[in-house]
Amino acid sequence: MCGLFGFLGEQNKYQPLRGFLENAIICGAVRGMDSTGIAGIQQTDKKEPSIFLYKRALSGPDFLQLTKTDKLLWFAELFDVCIGHNRAGTIGDITDDNAHPYHLGHIIGAHNGTLQGAGKLEDYSLKDRTDSWNIFNNMANLDELTTLKALNGAYVLTWVNLKEWTFNIARNDMRPLACVWETKKEQLYWASEAGMLRWLTLRNEIETEEKMWEPSENTWYKFPINNPKKYEKIPYEKWSYQSSYVIKPIKKGQKSTIRQALEDYDLDIGDKIIVRTSSFLPLEGRAGRGHIILEYNTQYSNKFKVCIWDQPFENFTKWKDSWVEVEIRGAKIESEEIKLTGKFVRLIPLSTTAAILNPPEFNIVGPGDTKITSAKWFELTAKGCIDCGEKLKLQDNAKIGWTHDGPMCEACCKTAWTLEGKL
Repeated sequence: MCGLFGFLGEQNKYQPLRGFLENAIICGAVRGMDSTGIAGIQQTDKKEPSIFLYKRALSGPDFLQLTKTDKLLWFAELFDVCIGHNRAGTIGDITDDNAHPYHLGHIIGAHNGTLQGAGKLEDYSLKDRTDSWNIFNNMANLDELTTLKALNGAYVLTWVNLKEWTFNIARNDMRPLACVWETKKEQLYWASEAGMLRWLTLRNEIETEEKMWEPSENTWYKFPINNPKKYEKIPYEKWSYQSSYVIKPIKKGQKSTIRQALEDYDLDIGDKIIVRTSSFLPLEGRAGRGHIILEYNTQYSNKFKVCIWDQPFENFTKWKDSWVEVEIRGAKIESEEIKLTGKFVRLIPLSTTAAILNPPEFNIVGPGDTKITSAKWFELTAKGCIDCGEKLKLQDNAKIGWTHDGPMCEACCKTAWTLEGKL
């Protein structure tokens, strides 16, 4: 998690933009303490614009103590666009070079997020570099749209194209960005969090529209620096992640080793089961996504858990301490792949918005037709049918007979009834 902030548009020299930047550097530090940087760009009468860029591997408060930072901030009212960044390092060492913003060719940019692996980016050789460096290096050497389509992972990007004299924003659903227009829509302000942006504008008495807005996902916002109001919105195709662990659907009744594995747990393709969230296993390099580990509440629970593959962390928090109904579309016995002890069956949920169920408290038929919890039912049926020894299934709880000695399966109940009738 990193912090982004900045402003765009011809500035009124009386606006307290120095104060805006100072405060943004301070409050943005809660999103990243490893490095801080700002890049102010001013159009001049010369061919090339003036670029004021300074960044250090320091926290925001420490960065503000530097003489060079103080001198740079005195020019804030002259900037046509300014990009700021607070870094929380993920990929790449914590160094001055790896701080943002980056200036690579005609691109100056900052990134909040973390990419997973190379995606489709060209020349993905990080060495001592960062994933962010590679994004802007691709933009400088290829083009912006090709780069955006190739990104795999979490990102919000703010950058300036010096050739086209544009300011740009792009993001996906894994990272936020809040924006607000000045009342005349001549200046644009932004920060990673809406609360931060509101505080920054109010504290520095910058008059803005009441409504803040968030850039749409997978859309490139292209602002002419000389006339921000006439911006373009260019949708682009999201790079789709293809897991190396994709499981092909299995038709019900088809013989397979997967089916045999499921049979060990009295399960089959197409069965719907109720599971409870247990833990979240982050995917390396894929910020905000991972595998949700759940407990399948059966007499096998000490050695059998469920893994719902490649889910956003939001689903884990949404399902936490809840019972979730999933349909078995495919499965595979896992051991070393997710590096957890015991056997795990990987399940494909019916949808990423699997039904959330209320905890099934006291809704299972128990002895004497009383209502008991599923946990209590498993405790009472742990030894199986008292007559034939068969394991009992939770879904058959209403068909089970109860004696003083324990539970009896449906088949044995019928036999017992017949014998009693004969007697």
